[in-house]
Amino acid sequence: MMQKRKRQGKTDYKKRLELLKSGAARLVIRASNKKIMSQVVEYNKGGDKVITSASTGELKEFGWTGATRNIPAGYLLGSLIAKKSKEKKITKVVVDIGRRTPVKKGVVFAVVKGAKDAGLEITADEKAFPDETRIRGEHIQKNTKTTYTKSAHVAMEKIYEEVKSKITGS
Repeated sequence: MMQKRKRQGKTDYKKRLELLKSGAARLVIRASNKKIMSQVVEYNKGGDKVITSASTGELKEFGWTGATRNIPAGYLLGSLIAKKSKEKKITKVVVDIGRRTPVKKGVVFAVVKGAKDAGLEITADEKAFPDETRIRGEHIQKNTKTTYTKSAHVAMEKIYEEVKSKITGS
């Protein structure tokens, strides 16, 4: 089974071993074409155990109406998974992005920043995190056609702040 997953390019066992040696739970982050998923996973000899999970689709329950695979949604997902993890008494995690190539300032690091800002202890380079303006979605207004108005951007930023406060409880 191990050789098959390695051959198919699904698992990098050398990298996995390094993550497991830390002894901390793993913050597993995966992105599809439409959403971002995150799980906090602990190693178990019989198979990994998922402690908690969240996806950007769940943000709609908090009032999020924006896209589910962008930097603001990733940051909110990080806040949500951190909240769920702390409820399960998980405070320290290591980041597991799988076989994905790490892209500085991308959605994966937005999730990490959201989790770190929400109180999870994560070792990560601050240079890899997206800028605060991108986390709030200001770049979306600048990069879209005229159909996206300034009022729509302000509305999205307001929704972002409301969702963030609902997740964090502040």
